[in-house]
Amino acid sequence: MPRTALHVPPALKPVSETWGLPALPSTGIHLLVRGAGSPEAAHHLARVIREVVDEVVRA
Repeated sequence: MPRTALHVPPALKPVSETWGLPALPSTGIHLLVRGAGSPEAAHHLARVIREVVDEVVRA
């Protein structure tokens, strides 16, 4: 199955194009939080997740 390069376990090796497989397209990440009726904890968790993902993607 396709996995992001960030989460490939050490036991797995990336499959190169030499195996005849096409390169996979880029993918997006979506984080959905309900509107104003959501608990503040849900909004705080969403902020933390965004910060962590931003840091990992920039690395």
